[in-house]
Amino acid sequence: MYDAMFTVTFANKGDGIRPVYVTPINGSVFRLPRNAPEDEYLANLVRQSSRDETGQHGDKPREDENYFFRVRTKKDGQGKIISALYGKIHGEIGWSYEGYVKFTYYLNPTPNDRNMEFDPKKNLFKKLSSLEQVCEP
Repeated sequence: MYDAMFTVTFANKGDGIRPVYVTPINGSVFRLPRNAPEDEYLANLVRQSSRDETGQHGDKPREDENYFFRVRTKKDGQGKIISALYGKIHGEIGWSYEGYVKFTYYLNPTPNDRNMEFDPKKNLFKKLSSLEQVCEP
């Protein structure tokens, strides 16, 4: 028996996450648009799950759910974004009441560049073991 909640929050005003629903295409790893959206990012994401005598309840993972996110957002005095990093998460964010979190993500390290295409040769993580190598964009 358990009752659990998982919350994703962000450090800066303007940072956020945006669910994107795209049906996986068999045979293709390209499932999201090339560019991250400019707006409509949520300040947090909440997921709930519980189990009682009648079974498991709460949010169900969706096969077609993916995410874009924006971090390190800086704004000018009028609230306009002057700098931010954009990224994507493929698939649902896996989590459990036991404390694990699992997701596959890509972060474009170039400020204000919303391009989400990934070149494995430019991976910022170096000296990865064979099990840690990038296998999809």
